Amino acid sequence: MIVLNGGSSSGKSSLARSLQAVLPDAWLTFGVDDFVDALPAALQDSDAGIEFAPDGGVSVGPAFRALEAAWVTGVAAMARAGAHVIVDEVFLGGPDSQRRWREALGDLPVLWVGVRCEPATAAAREAARGDRTTGMAALQAELVHRGVVYDLEVDTTRADPAACARTVAAHAQGERGVSGSFKKGAPAAASVVAMNGIAKESRHLSVRIARPAGEVYAYAADPANLPAWAHGLSGSISPSGTGEEWVAESPMGRVTVTFTPRNPLGVLDHDVTLPTGETVHNPVRVLPDGPASEVVFTIRHLPAMTDEEFDRDAATVAADLDRLKHVLEAAPPGGV
Repeated sequence: MIVLNGGSSSGKSSLARSLQAVLPDAWLTFGVDDFVDALPAALQDSDAGIEFAPDGGVSVGPAFRALEAAWVTGVAAMARAGAHVIVDEVFLGGPDSQRRWREALGDLPVLWVGVRCEPATAAAREAARGDRTTGMAALQAELVHRGVVYDLEVDTTRADPAACARTVAAHAQGERGVSGSFKKGAPAAASVVAMNGIAKESRHLSVRIARPAGEVYAYAADPANLPAWAHGLSGSISPSGTGEEWVAESPMGRVTVTFTPRNPLGVLDHDVTLPTGETVHNPVRVLPDGPASEVVFTIRHLPAMTDEEFDRDAATVAADLDRLKHVLEAAPPGGV
């Protein structure tokens, strides 16, 4: 399940439709606007239902909350029955709104996505569409994100829905496994932890490489190349003989690295099992940028890490990404 949260006119509905086009399998989309449109007329401008103030403010009453709870439970039931579901939401209550969804979804795997848009751009879209109370988009642009924990955020201010959808789809495929179903079992334990918001902080480190995305992906996806650029992980590496697992001699000791199978989405995720037995999930993406590419590595501040350890990890990953850039840009075209 994917939950998109953003203010009015932030581009969530367009993103949801684009996700339906790029994700494998059939995905259903349900938006809070669908729920509001389904309310009886008596609750669509009522203190018991939902009210829209002249300045764009929105308030809801007890009848709205009771029906909303039933709607959320129904959407969760569809997901439990096996449907792939994308929810287009507006968390007016911030973390309280997210908590209501969390309680209804229980142990269902969820990708929480923040959909941001600069207030001025959202307001311009609001004026162009003409079906929203003026001021709603600007009021909600930041409000709905306060206190909400995400796995991923996209900004639609300048990126089109298709580009944002590719980013979300790549992340979803990495968390779910390229086969399409959310990963289960021990190797995915760290990703489940992160998806449920237990990490203190996520930091996205990136580098732009003046080489086509396909070439960058092909090089970085080959574990045998890791010693040349990923010094923070591998001094030497060899296949374990078990599926996608490789054994590496690292600064942390001998570790087992399990790679996501090669795929057309630029997903380079890998799970690193440390000598302690702990498994750490590392999301990595290669994103096309015209004739060049961008590599994005997400590191997570896990509860057991100190701030100094997290900063040290970030510096190590940044150095590895710079080394990857140097290796690829220094090689002759097609010679990597």
